[in-house]
Amino acid sequence: MSSAAGSFADGLSDPGIGGLLPGYSLSKSALNALTAKLATAFAGTGVLVNAVCPGETATHPETGDEDNARSPKKSAKGVVWAATLGPDGPTGGFFRDGVALPW
Repeated sequence: MSSAAGSFADGLSDPGIGGLLPGYSLSKSALNALTAKLATAFAGTGVLVNAVCPGETATHPETGDEDNARSPKKSAKGVVWAATLGPDGPTGGFFRDGVALPW
């Protein structure tokens, strides 16, 4: 489970995406790098390795600070998509809702 906050293309350069949480952003960057490395290591084995960003998800709606966030049900759809890919599915990618995101 990754985050756009760890994307070199977006998250690390945009102070609005994880801007006040550099440890979080960097840990997600490391996870994305590990995804790419493992996808290469498992190439040809039938094991697919991908990172998924669920988007901002309202996991604590009682606080009121996630009013514009996605529902857990909506966020979970992209995770289920990645977990149920067939053997010919993509590997080494970074996705949200089944759509590739920039690293």
